[in-house]
Amino acid sequence: MTKLTASPERSRRRSWVDVVIDGVNRVPGPTWLVYLVGTLVLAATGSLIAWSDGTVDPGALSFVRVFTDSTVLYQLAVIHFLVWSAGRALAAYAPALGSLASSRDRLEWRLTRIPRWISIAGIVLGAAYASSFLFGDPAGVGLTDESSSALWVFVSVTTVVSGVFFAVLVLFVLHQMIAIVHIHAKSTELSVFDAPVHGAFARLTLRSSLGLVIPVYVFTTYQLLAGNPDGEITIPELVTVVSLIGGAIGLFFIPLAGVHWRLLRQRSELIASANRRFAAATQEVHRRADSGSLGGMEELEKLLAALVSEREVVRKLSTWPWEPETLRAFLSSIALPILVWFITSLLGRVLGA
Repeated sequence: MTKLTASPERSRRRSWVDVVIDGVNRVPGPTWLVYLVGTLVLAATGSLIAWSDGTVDPGALSFVRVFTDSTVLYQLAVIHFLVWSAGRALAAYAPALGSLASSRDRLEWRLTRIPRWISIAGIVLGAAYASSFLFGDPAGVGLTDESSSALWVFVSVTTVVSGVFFAVLVLFVLHQMIAIVHIHAKSTELSVFDAPVHGAFARLTLRSSLGLVIPVYVFTTYQLLAGNPDGEITIPELVTVVSLIGGAIGLFFIPLAGVHWRLLRQRSELIASANRRFAAATQEVHRRADSGSLGGMEELEKLLAALVSEREVVRKLSTWPWEPETLRAFLSSIALPILVWFITSLLGRVLGA
């Protein structure tokens, strides 16, 4: 992952999330290793405290404990990855910017930096979201009446921090999607002939979708396979699962809808242009046939064949702003698990009845 650094004149505009990400970038070695080590430390600390107070049998692993502690830095890692991916996506899309090229630095900042309002709103919304679990369903985050004060403090802190990062992630993803819509709408050199360019942001929207739903799939898969050992899914959990899955699907398609319609209109105009030239060439053939002037018919025949070939090539051009492998990745990683989960749940109800 290429490490991004802020220019001196913009450093003062960084949010606290940018400061944290820039701090991770300054740590020697790959950034993913920083998040992995941090996650292992958190998970190990939570388990050790749970073992020491008897909440979890010594040596045993609680899925809820490990899952909750693992999502703390996971969400920051996803934000960091999306920042990196956005910079690469904009670079790949650069040939289509046209008149926007002069604003590329500003667009890159918009895509790769977390606005201060998001960092502040993330604290407020994230703390409120985390509180709904801590006060409404403490067992959902691995707390019981027998848990020690140390575990309550540890879990409360990690749950709130996780909630804040989750809120920042959701708001930042929406912020990026709005920026993508703006870039697609204002770019002036978009070409239906250049699929890798007009599909550049599809990889970013795919990664945003995956980043949001991976924890959901881990959580729901465990609940289904283990028979809901931690009790039925609570209302906050259900709302989170449904919202994230639905949102992940929307995040992939909605930001790309505008460019799809632009490409569709562009292809239609190219086909119409080829049809007009074909009609003009056909009229010329008819005129010469009627007048008996058959000279140059071979050239006209070649022209007609070329126009037919052009029209067929243009008709086959894809107007979907993603490459085939990107769509396959989306279907296999998001749509297919949803279908499997739905079929499994349906069969379980039918067979259970």
